[in-house]
Amino acid sequence: MVWLAATGGDALPDGGRWARRQRVQAGRDQAAEQGEGGLQIDQGPVHGRTALLPIQQWFFDTDVPERHHWNQSVLLKPARPLHADLLESALRALTAQHDALRLRFVEQDGVWSAAFAEVDPQAEVLWQASVADAQELQQISERAQCSLNLQDGPLLRGVLFTLADQSQRLLLIFHHLVVDGVSWRILLEDLQNVLGQQALPAKSSSTQAWAAQLQAYASSAALQHEQG
Repeated sequence: MVWLAATGGDALPDGGRWARRQRVQAGRDQAAEQGEGGLQIDQGPVHGRTALLPIQQWFFDTDVPERHHWNQSVLLKPARPLHADLLESALRALTAQHDALRLRFVEQDGVWSAAFAEVDPQAEVLWQASVADAQELQQISERAQCSLNLQDGPLLRGVLFTLADQSQRLLLIFHHLVVDGVSWRILLEDLQNVLGQQALPAKSSSTQAWAAQLQAYASSAALQHEQG
């Protein structure tokens, strides 16, 4: 299946975006090829609380209006018709494969914390809408943008539009706390693989493990030595 992108949410310069994507993809390939004696990563869903990543902490320390709706989105034109039930199952599979998509953020006494929601095989992550014109598509898109919720979820939303000429558009929305410019290619490739009934690669290190390593390094003797 081939996606034809109508709009995008990736603002990175082309050269930097490509280089970073290549590094991320190389990491995924390496993780998928690990055998006996190599790095063993739990392939099950991540559970429990997690430390905030530095960029997430910055987000909550900054006066950001409409925190729940600080999103990235892309509007795609499918090359072949999409079936809504299969598409929603594929989006649910993404939330199982990419644990960060199940993060929930809660504020208590001015302090934000993060934890992983359980995998929900019945999660409603896809809307369907038939629209007569671009204005109606825009109105529903704005409503979908506002449907994300940091505390209760979801942090992703898909909308499958059927236009007046019976062609389709797929709007994908992710909160920026769980997706950046590098992530888009990986997510779209995985979505296409699931829709094409192809196996996904093995999981690489989780956000939870990465955040714990950063936290440990921040208080390490090595960093204190570097700082003098």
